[in-house]
Amino acid sequence: MRSPLYIDREFRRVWVYGWRLHHGLVGAAMIAAGIGLCLHDFKDRWDWVHGRANN
Repeated sequence: MRSPLYIDREFRRVWVYGWRLHHGLVGAAMIAAGIGLCLHDFKDRWDWVHGRANN
């Protein structure tokens, strides 16, 4: 069994849990940024679910 992250050096492709990351390092950085933003604003999740703006 492979690890969750697999780097195919021959074809220069990155795989995460069997899904190909089409833009390699840039895609990974975008995912990390999105997760980071979600974690940063997690305390506001009640407002997300109920569609309230945080003014």
